[in-house]
Amino acid sequence: MRILLSVSLCNNKMSTEGNEALSPPTRQPNPQQSASSKRLQQTQAQVDEVVGIMRVNVEKVLERDQKLSELDDRAGEVLNELCKRINLVSAQFLKEIGFNG
Repeated sequence: MRILLSVSLCNNKMSTEGNEALSPPTRQPNPQQSASSKRLQQTQAQVDEVVGIMRVNVEKVLERDQKLSELDDRAGEVLNELCKRINLVSAQFLKEIGFNG
């Protein structure tokens, strides 16, 4: 039993001593990876810029839609008022000329 225990201890010691050799060495990025990473960062920056511009554009479209809706409402009100005035003036004119329709 002592032999097994000492062999086991020896194996454990060897396995812990070898762990430094098992860890991967720190690698320097190669030039291709650096260039690729830089291109990716540039592309991401461009995408972020486009997203910002699109958000501003969407906000402007929504504001424009609101203003157009208000303008349409006002135009409808003015048109309705003009129709009432035309009907009133027409009725007065027909009354003056004695038209009984």
